Amino acid sequence: MEHSKMLSFILAIQEINQDSQLLPNITLGYTIYDNYGNAGQTSDTLQDLLSDGEASVPNYKCGRLRSLLAVLEGTETGFSIQISSMLGIYKIPQISYNFVSQILRDKTQFPFFYLMLPDEGFQYSGMVKLLLHFKWTLVGLIAIDTEKGEKFLTVLTSMLIKNGIAPVISQTFSPTVSDLFVNHHPFFKWSKANVFLYATEIRSINAGPVILNFLHNTIKGPPAGKILMATTLSDLTFPLSDLEISEFYFHSIISFLLNGKQTLDYHQYNLFHSYMKRFKKTSFICSQTKDAFSVIVWKRCRQREKLQARPRQMKDQILSLDNYIIYNTIWAVARALHAALLTKSKRRNTLKSPRLRSWQVHSFLKNSEFYNISIDGLYLDEKGDLAVDLNVVSWLSPNKSLHRVDLGSLEKRGSLDFKFMFNPKALEELDKLNKVGKFF
Repeated sequence: MEHSKMLSFILAIQEINQDSQLLPNITLGYTIYDNYGNAGQTSDTLQDLLSDGEASVPNYKCGRLRSLLAVLEGTETGFSIQISSMLGIYKIPQISYNFVSQILRDKTQFPFFYLMLPDEGFQYSGMVKLLLHFKWTLVGLIAIDTEKGEKFLTVLTSMLIKNGIAPVISQTFSPTVSDLFVNHHPFFKWSKANVFLYATEIRSINAGPVILNFLHNTIKGPPAGKILMATTLSDLTFPLSDLEISEFYFHSIISFLLNGKQTLDYHQYNLFHSYMKRFKKTSFICSQTKDAFSVIVWKRCRQREKLQARPRQMKDQILSLDNYIIYNTIWAVARALHAALLTKSKRRNTLKSPRLRSWQVHSFLKNSEFYNISIDGLYLDEKGDLAVDLNVVSWLSPNKSLHRVDLGSLEKRGSLDFKFMFNPKALEELDKLNKVGKFF
């Protein structure tokens, strides 16, 4: 798990446990796993999570006691389905803070699955609006070779053609950059495309720029100044800061952000990155363990009893990296647990905190108030559709120095429609670059 996401999780738990009004006399615990984008690792993780003993044997209690009430996850659709198939046996709530397939809204198949964000692909119509606004009519489509990537190519191709935009390239690639294989032949058309639409997933944000750089170095003749428009809604300061951006031959990366608070400045990156690594190192005691029934060696880290307090500004910078999504999700779950405990206490007519079971939380997670997780505004309406605007952001300047430029916003107009409201100053800069550099 990325340092920033882990810290968002820990900061939320820490604040909740310090809130005397929420879950009084109860301390929330947590266990964090990383599946490394691997189905086998996901299965091992679930076995360990569901095992109360020292060995990973589900349904047995022999030493280590847990009271698992909910599982929060931010994986892609395929892994969410895999997780659901095992958690569903125990009726454990599964709360996703990622953009996943609409199929997971089917309560007949996934009765214990809860989405905190709209379905994947909700921003596609906004991308088309941007293309039409800037008159970018020749585009390329690139996506990783997954079910989500294939759906992106199919849906976007249809939407583009209906709006008079020609997808001259449509290509998938390996989700692992080290295993990257690109079929060169379709990309000989790439000089015709001004913009590449890129379907990103959690572990493939950097792959798009790497591909464009790779193509520029291997195919003769393509001009500089390509634009990469990514589907991600994450702050790209960290991922892009790790790249050698001076070597890339495209003008900018355009992405979207939910309207949020403070973001991290690129010039603070090295200091901030060092701080997060130091926080992780000093806050946990780690050891490697192996139980007698398994060949797996686990690296387990236990939080020190008391974590050092963090300045508010530093917290905001950490939480802003994913638009406060993880932080707000955990708070929403905590409020649902609080409501469940209050209801159970009233029924028992006692002030003592009752023992809560995971299956008793579901009715409170189904409440519409559970989904109103945003501090700054409503993310989802009663139908589960996005109900806030999107910021349109450029992450690269012409001199290849990474910084954020706000191009404008996509205002929500109906469930599948946006209106682009541009920032005049940003457009003046783009027009100037267009004339001088002939980027578009």
